[in-house]
Amino acid sequence: MTAIANAKIKRNSAPELAELFGVNRFTVRMALQKLNTLGLLGTCMGDGTYVRSFDFERHLQNIYQFYMTPELLEDVSEFRAVIEVECARLAVKRHTAQELEELKVCCQIFEDRITVYVDAKEDPESHGSETRR
Repeated sequence: MTAIANAKIKRNSAPELAELFGVNRFTVRMALQKLNTLGLLGTCMGDGTYVRSFDFERHLQNIYQFYMTPELLEDVSEFRAVIEVECARLAVKRHTAQELEELKVCCQIFEDRITVYVDAKEDPESHGSETRR
């Protein structure tokens, strides 16, 4: 991991990285290529591969418009609806008594906090300190 700390990966270091992570060299090369494509690495012919400074927030802003289309958002919503229903079904089917008790406690805490929030919105003067939990 010295390569990352020094921001340089030596040329022909794929065998070393493959051994370090317990994978084959092809996997390492593919990973390096993907990181390069994402802009996390930069390659200088004959000199090696360098770790670029990377601002994840900026990167997300740059790709947001490319990926966030109405069609994708609709697909994600449909997928979530299907998977969340199935997760809930399995949770109901497989729960333990302890998990059910933990869920009851979480629900009670949630209800209590919602009540405090609603009360504070209705009468901000008398609930000022309670809303800061």
